[in-house]
Amino acid sequence: EIISGDQNGSIKIFDLGSSKCINDIVPDSHSSSTSSQGRVAIQSVDVSEDARTLVAANNHAEVFAWNPSDATMKQDGEPFRPVAKFRAHQLGAYLLHAKISPDCRHLVTTSSDKTARLFDTTTWQLTQTLSQHKSGFG
Repeated sequence: EIISGDQNGSIKIFDLGSSKCINDIVPDSHSSSTSSQGRVAIQSVDVSEDARTLVAANNHAEVFAWNPSDATMKQDGEPFRPVAKFRAHQLGAYLLHAKISPDCRHLVTTSSDKTARLFDTTTWQLTQTLSQHKSGFG
């Protein structure tokens, strides 16, 4: 499988064997400046090394996290429900990247506010802010 985010606010999961989209997730954004469909472009997606966490972050610094093996995932046409959703950076900041650490214990986000923020992936609480951040990572 491969996962992508798009400018229309969708996260798509593709089956590489069939080359078909097998899931289309549209996070419920609470941003005040969304598109006419109420969607905000997805800026970054990542899956943890242990495949237990999928994160997506939109341009307005909102982060959504899912457990792909959890029962909260799509069932009988119901939408995916994230296990966590939060604003990673101040309102008005443009999110650049969101990446889960190799040990799966932290999420780091970078933003136009020139900070990198570290979150604990068990509580999704902010644990550290690094100021004076000037460039992305990848």
